[in-house]
Amino acid sequence: MSVNLKIKSLSSEKPCCGLVIGKFMPLHLGHVALIRFALERCEILTVAVISKPSDPISKEIRCKWFEKLFGASLSVRVVDLREVHLPVTGEHTPEAEAAWTRYFAEEFSETDILFSSESYGDILASALGIPHCLYDPNRDSHPISGAQIRKHPEAFRHYLPELVYEDLKRMRF
Repeated sequence: MSVNLKIKSLSSEKPCCGLVIGKFMPLHLGHVALIRFALERCEILTVAVISKPSDPISKEIRCKWFEKLFGASLSVRVVDLREVHLPVTGEHTPEAEAAWTRYFAEEFSETDILFSSESYGDILASALGIPHCLYDPNRDSHPISGAQIRKHPEAFRHYLPELVYEDLKRMRF
């Protein structure tokens, strides 16, 4: 999506506040590449970690990965579905999209640009009135998903930062 919007900026070259949304279960090299891509293109980056009680990897562990891999170069905010009661559906329904859009418009109002590798990014960014910067939607550079890794962490070790792999070895899925 190409949008000509005036974007708040600390410099004239980059949007000020970017956002990446995901579960990051686990945080793999595709996620790392997306985040580095976003960091190069905005002044401030926030990563929203979606968390629910049934997640096989705790939000605390996921936040630790971000802290160790990125330090202070980005802000991590947890969207705890126990607290915000957003609908979790297997498909994108208009009602679910509206609820999630309202939430992000209110809670992440500082966002000037959304970065993702997913088709929902166009819908969410359009509803928020901000540009969506799509990164590697076909997963050409890192053809992997968190679900694949959780099923076979050893087989997909090469898609993981070492600290993430070490934590996964201790977990049972």
